[in-house]
Amino acid sequence: CKIFISLPRPPFTPRNNYDYNLVIHNSLLFFEAQRSGDIGSNSRIRWRFPAHMTDGFDCGVDLSGGYYVSGDYVKYGFPTASAMTMLAWGYLEFPDAYDESGETRYLREALKWGTDYFIKAHVSSNKFVGQVGLSDLENSFWLRPQDMTVDRPCYNVTDRKPGSDLLAETAAAMAATAKVFMFLDDPYVQTLLQHARQLYDFAKTSRGTYSLSIRPAADHYPSNAYTDELVWAALWLYEATNERRFLADAGRFYDEFGLNEAKTEVSWDLKTTPVQLLLTKHAYRSGATSRAEDYLDKVTQFCEYSLNRTAEESIHTPQGLLYINQWGTTRYACNAAFVCLVASKLPALDQNLKRTYRKFAEDQIDYVLGKTGRSFVVGHGSNYPTQPHHRASSCSMAGMCGWTSYHSNSSNPQLLQGALVGGPDSTDQFTNDRSDYRSNGVSIDYNAGFQGAVAGIRGV
Repeated sequence: CKIFISLPRPPFTPRNNYDYNLVIHNSLLFFEAQRSGDIGSNSRIRWRFPAHMTDGFDCGVDLSGGYYVSGDYVKYGFPTASAMTMLAWGYLEFPDAYDESGETRYLREALKWGTDYFIKAHVSSNKFVGQVGLSDLENSFWLRPQDMTVDRPCYNVTDRKPGSDLLAETAAAMAATAKVFMFLDDPYVQTLLQHARQLYDFAKTSRGTYSLSIRPAADHYPSNAYTDELVWAALWLYEATNERRFLADAGRFYDEFGLNEAKTEVSWDLKTTPVQLLLTKHAYRSGATSRAEDYLDKVTQFCEYSLNRTAEESIHTPQGLLYINQWGTTRYACNAAFVCLVASKLPALDQNLKRTYRKFAEDQIDYVLGKTGRSFVVGHGSNYPTQPHHRASSCSMAGMCGWTSYHSNSSNPQLLQGALVGGPDSTDQFTNDRSDYRSNGVSIDYNAGFQGAVAGIRGV
């Protein structure tokens, strides 16, 4: 007879001097620092305290909790939902990176903090709160979150004020999170899927872009279209339920909305390439080879562009960072790195392309972590940003906090561990100054793709 011996997996050895386990750990600490509401006595962020406990009072609903998206305290639903979907996707693609680094528990907690809030915000079958707080009111103050006393208005989407993109992205986040929790907490999984189904149906029947209904969001997180989010939500519901009708919806919407074109970026607002990537996987599995090849062609066009191999002029900085937009430069680079890493897992992809895409992802993450002598992750390396544009971390634990703290030339007194800042300009120049919020801004949507890419490199 044959005897099979299960050999232990060899310990992870970094391909360079970067401790990817620590990078994932610190990124999850940043998500923890962005929590709103009753953060609890077990919070690992000792300089954060409960804040905005009365959110929702304006609309008669308990809306405490959730995440602050960036360095201020407005809770924007659309980019938050996108960050949660991306965070869950990163775990589902590269679970070993979390399991072996001991971070799976904290990843699940980060997701649940977001989806628990979405459950609260889904106040009825055809009403969802998409924003709490108003930047026009809050940006006059530079304070700790617990010291803010300005009104926090609620902004809803309804059947008369549609928001298909916001609703569909939230459905995607809840479905993806349900898949993360599958076989661990069945009641919670069923709750998430119930809300995801309702939100998806709501998004389909009352169509429109959310930033036309929630006008204050248009100044900061305007939506380009809702079409990609509807397909995205259908795909994640299929991933979580295995119900063929959702996959059929995804294919039908993809054709109906004319999404069969290659894009050049992935962001909280644009998921066409991720949609094409998931469709590729499912088309190959179902034997629809011709469709799969068409989807895959669009994904490879995206990655080839990101590699700077098809652009008419260079889209990389002189030292190699993918440069798509002056706002959130590192966000676009890390999102591209993550998507191309996921693409490199596709069995149908040429082996040379697999290696090329992995190398591209490694190069982007190496740049962000300090390969050029400057790290863009707070607390990582010896030369990292010390003045992120972030109210809470710029305030000392005691005494008054205000615009004096904003204008201070000193480092932020609280270390915003793991936060990815916006990054350099097109010539690799970076100013370590919190007043430069384009370069020093932080956001959970920046970290979501970054963390997924790090997990992918760690897991390959």
